[in-house]
Amino acid sequence: MENYIEYTVLYNVLFNIKNFSTTGNRAFIEDIQEDIKLAKNIDYSIKTQAEYNKKQNFIEASHGPKRSAMFLLNYFGELYLHEGSLTIEADDPTTGKAVHMNTYQLSLKDLNTHTKLYQGNPTKEDRPYDFNTKFKAQKTYFKESGKLVDTTGNPWDSFQNVYTEPYRTLDFKGAFWKSGNEHSVHYILQLQEDTNLACYIAGTKITKKIIFEPLPTALQYYQKYFEVLELIEFFNKHWYLTWDNFIFNSIPATVV
Repeated sequence: MENYIEYTVLYNVLFNIKNFSTTGNRAFIEDIQEDIKLAKNIDYSIKTQAEYNKKQNFIEASHGPKRSAMFLLNYFGELYLHEGSLTIEADDPTTGKAVHMNTYQLSLKDLNTHTKLYQGNPTKEDRPYDFNTKFKAQKTYFKESGKLVDTTGNPWDSFQNVYTEPYRTLDFKGAFWKSGNEHSVHYILQLQEDTNLACYIAGTKITKKIIFEPLPTALQYYQKYFEVLELIEFFNKHWYLTWDNFIFNSIPATVV
């Protein structure tokens, strides 16, 4: 069995599971039995937060279709942001005489690992953050003179305290994220249920003012993101459903 599942396959699995659950029509899952088994295998191989917290190798109740829908949510959110333009106001670690507004192009650190869900958990050696940045522009506000100056040609990176093109690392978190797993990045981006894209200073709940411009082609991922939010709501209501409910030799006579 493969050591990964394509997110496009996982999308098909989860929505067909929902359709089967609401109609009882086995045709929705007849032809995807191997995909369902693969999704289960991948999910079971990835340690959950509950397992880490309780120092247990496996807690079955913390796995299931809902958890995989959370991974799928992140997938669509990350692809929505990929190659988009992000402007961060006051992109400085501390307040000084100058305030910098930097514009970056976001790019996923490793696109391959963001189109497939792999077995197991990433390690520190994998440096598992999501986005790198490519510097595009800088405007600097000088408090004493009150002037706003375009300093793109000679930019200042206030995190390094040196004249160089600033560079940032960012993580994306889905709408249900509250804290943790921040991977030592500069900022956290979160696409929230109210459609707001929030930017947090990593390790805090302090937000930065931002402007984000996605690629026109990325809007399809934005729409899918909110479809998956509705899917997660379905699994919240049907919390008792496990993978075995959808594998034929394990399906009970009535699922819902």
